[in-house]
Amino acid sequence: MQPGAPPGNGAAPHGPGRLASALAAKLGVDQSKVAAALQTVHQQLGNGATPPSQAQLAAALAKALGLDESKVADALKAVGPPGAPPSGQMTTPPAQAS
Repeated sequence: MQPGAPPGNGAAPHGPGRLASALAAKLGVDQSKVAAALQTVHQQLGNGATPPSQAQLAAALAKALGLDESKVADALKAVGPPGAPPSGQMTTPPAQAS
């Protein structure tokens, strides 16, 4: 393993690959299709000064995947925003007792 490289399979623990994998599992769609749809949506919506809202992302992903928008919105809510740790995981270590 190279210094500074992420552990495991080399994928970032909370990056786009995790999002595609988690969404694919929630939606019952092949991960490669979700990853391609995410890339397309990113190109379509990612050129503004502000990131797209979750509703915009859900609508664009639903269209790209041929799925119902509410199903995609529910899946996005369940897996959390891109880059966020999985639900229930802390982002900072707990304080240690003295």
